[in-house]
Amino acid sequence: MFLAISTALLAGGCVTANSNTGGAVLFSYLVEPVTATSNAGASKTGEACSFNILGLVSAGNASISRARENGAITKVATVDRSAMQILMFLFGMNCTIVTGE
Repeated sequence: MFLAISTALLAGGCVTANSNTGGAVLFSYLVEPVTATSNAGASKTGEACSFNILGLVSAGNASISRARENGAITKVATVDRSAMQILMFLFGMNCTIVTGE
């Protein structure tokens, strides 16, 4: 019982690599597409990330609007997502990557 509760508490706040490829137990780093628009120009890139440590501390803002601000982008061309995970719940980071003009 204790093991089940401990596992649920530790895994509850994890940043996971939710992807079509799937995550890995030891290490995983994935970049996958989210969407694309009809705006062809992509000379700028902006990124915004959130992270989680041990399922105990989570912080960050991985929104598209934050990534647009960080890249000074007014016209979005593509939105991608990257996910990194180390030892399942030790450390995880999700980022939104926006390209455009």
